[in-house]
Amino acid sequence: MEAGAQRSSNEFDLSVPLRSFLTTAWKVMTKPNAFFRGVGRDSDIRAPFTFGLACVLVYFLLSAATGVPVLDGAVTQAIGFGDLPTIAAVLFFAVILAPLFVAVLLCIAAGFYHILVAIVLRSRNVGFEVTFRIYAYSTAVLLLSWIPVVGYLAYAYGYYLIFAGVRRLHSASRTQAAIVALLPAAAWLLILFLAGSFR
Repeated sequence: MEAGAQRSSNEFDLSVPLRSFLTTAWKVMTKPNAFFRGVGRDSDIRAPFTFGLACVLVYFLLSAATGVPVLDGAVTQAIGFGDLPTIAAVLFFAVILAPLFVAVLLCIAAGFYHILVAIVLRSRNVGFEVTFRIYAYSTAVLLLSWIPVVGYLAYAYGYYLIFAGVRRLHSASRTQAAIVALLPAAAWLLILFLAGSFR
């Protein structure tokens, strides 16, 4: 691996996955500015990809286990009524399809944010891989998002993580980073408002 693709010492380390996962999640959520300041712009993309994948999968599993309506309906019915085909289908999804689905979801979401970055920063943005790295590490909030009430605060904090990442890694101004981070939230709130108005 070339020097430019080396993992930053501040990032998730695939060689010690569990310890590094917990340490990285803690750093992202407690000291996001310091964390993103230490993230390499051209380091190995596999580390943030694996971290983001793990965060989303943990979120789905904890949500299903605690009754948060994500995938739990099918799981609860299958286990409660002994429906073996349904159990098999759920396990197949969890083991085989879920990681693939989550990987695609990460890329799409990061791509959406990078479109905003490209519009706001224009030629001064430093590439999709950097935006992907920001979004992947911001998924750390999902480790708390399955908790009732706390989840709403965690989601809101996720937008701040995007803000911090865009500001540090894309060298954006506060205003530019705020536009990139908050525009999706504003659009989502508008959709919810309009959906409620037409009921």
